[in-house]
Amino acid sequence: FLSDRVVVMGGRPSTIMLDMQMPFRRPRRFEIEETPEFAAVCRKLRLTIEQAHSGPQPAQSPAVETRTITFE
Repeated sequence: FLSDRVVVMGGRPSTIMLDMQMPFRRPRRFEIEETPEFAAVCRKLRLTIEQAHSGPQPAQSPAVETRTITFE
């Protein structure tokens, strides 16, 4: 949760699978880890990492997904 941006790389040949700007304001407190918003970001990152390393992607999948998530 310390980064402002997370880039998930795929397997060989390396491709950017996800480029995500973190929606959390600074300074960040440790309590942020207990919020539903933080859990949603972590889930998206974990799923993307799993997908990136599970093998070749279908042709219709976008090579890069850029996402900015905002929570109020």
